Amino acid sequence: MEIYRGVAVRLAEGFGAKASASDADLKTDLPPAAYVEFVRSRLVPHLKADLQQIGALGRADPFGLGASLAAMAAHKSASAPELVDAVSTLLNAVDAQLTALQLEKGDPADIVQMVRWQKQLFRQQPKLTGLNCAPKVINASTEFLNGRESGQVTNHAYPELLEEVSGCLREAAGALGDLKGNDLAKLEKEHRDYLLALAK
Repeated sequence: MEIYRGVAVRLAEGFGAKASASDADLKTDLPPAAYVEFVRSRLVPHLKADLQQIGALGRADPFGLGASLAAMAAHKSASAPELVDAVSTLLNAVDAQLTALQLEKGDPADIVQMVRWQKQLFRQQPKLTGLNCAPKVINASTEFLNGRESGQVTNHAYPELLEEVSGCLREAAGALGDLKGNDLAKLEKEHRDYLLALAK
């Protein structure tokens, strides 16, 4: 029940899905019969509704969430101990899928990696090293990385870096995103899209 509560809160706060959120304040020490009834009448339908709402069931479904939910809904004679294992496996898979969905939107934890990759591309890719703006990208990247390593610069300087090098990225790859704003996850995703295009 504690794991389910965490997933319900994550669905509500991170994705705006509310069906499971109504279960977040339930007792965690349900007797076996009440637990079985809760899983069938609330947990499975609420998770299914939330996952459909956020588009997690209409995808390739790498974690088999649709099949797991269907199996739980169809298996009417499972005991509480049998359900505990199945529910635990399902909730771990939901958590992994939510993480994957969040990473698709960008990940501020990868900012330094993106800047390193950018520097490497402009130093080593023949089609990029010849650009007039390549030294500017390499220097700006080096300054940012040195600042991060010394602790004098945080990820909050990332928008400034991207503003400084965005012209060169567009010149090399075309317009793939505006690279503006303060949403670090969005900026990291747009930056990654540029670098993927440049790496081809």
